[in-house]
Amino acid sequence: MVALIRSIYSTRVDQKRLGENCLYLISKAINYTMEVRKGNENNMFYDIYYKDLITDPIGTVYRIYQYFDYPLDPTMEEGIKRWLYDNPQNKHGSHKYSLSQFGLDKASIKQSFMDYSKRFGIQPE
Repeated sequence: MVALIRSIYSTRVDQKRLGENCLYLISKAINYTMEVRKGNENNMFYDIYYKDLITDPIGTVYRIYQYFDYPLDPTMEEGIKRWLYDNPQNKHGSHKYSLSQFGLDKASIKQSFMDYSKRFGIQPE
């Protein structure tokens, strides 16, 4: 997405440099947020997996509401279903990207997010 936005304003986008910069910034942000959480592990945060949100969006939203003790609106489920119907994945097409396109590889990604993966029990694919 960053490459696309940059291409609007530039005739040349160095994708490899962009990949390196984005990896650095995202991994730094992730590590910073994990550091912030260390002192705030009480009920301030609720973690979900993107895969769960995709496979069971309604159940995931209900679990979030229950965790934070938010009131459940009886019309909420119908609204979620309507939104999902109106906004299917790839509604506006899909894009294909590769790590190598941005000068990255699985090993560098795995290394950059090793602490995050350990913290949340994620096995990198």
